[in-house]
Amino acid sequence: MSNGRIGYLHIRAMDQPSLRKFEKEIREFRNKEALIIDQRWNGGGNIEQELLAILVQREYQVWQPRGVEASGRPFAGYFGPKVVLQNWRSASNAEMFPAGFKALGLGKTIGTSTMGAVIGTGSYSLIDGSTVRTPGVGVYLADAKHTNMENYGVQPDIRIDNSPEDNLAGRDRQLETAVEELMKQIGGPKRNIASKEQQ
Repeated sequence: MSNGRIGYLHIRAMDQPSLRKFEKEIREFRNKEALIIDQRWNGGGNIEQELLAILVQREYQVWQPRGVEASGRPFAGYFGPKVVLQNWRSASNAEMFPAGFKALGLGKTIGTSTMGAVIGTGSYSLIDGSTVRTPGVGVYLADAKHTNMENYGVQPDIRIDNSPEDNLAGRDRQLETAVEELMKQIGGPKRNIASKEQQ
């Protein structure tokens, strides 16, 4: 949709394999003009701090080796415009991530409100070998009210939903909106969706 100008990363879960994949793909897409981070349908985990620590970095130097492309420092960072895709199935740590992304001013969130299922739990083994999970940690926004994130769906900056008709047609309006938003930021023309569908 962007003629290769925008990179796309998908975070399937907030776990260590997803973090390693994210770190690898950030390096691969470091020369893209903009970046979409898709964390829809993500049930959570506990890596939002690591993800945000990567994204909050600012470029402080440029290395120019003789005969090859320049690279910014820190090397494992992304410094261009970026957006996060979220939906009603983004839960737990996949809600803390877009909330932090917004609070740190890293870019816009696009999609629908998140699930509102943020709570820290612990797992305990019972004598019969089964386990039970119990809540033990509350998570609050760092706003003036210290808003409790339990039962609080993170609101997107740009609200757009994919309808059942979109899904049947294989259309992802949330992704299209993300591309259009980033193309505005990098000075590209708006994509004409209607004319593409008619072709």
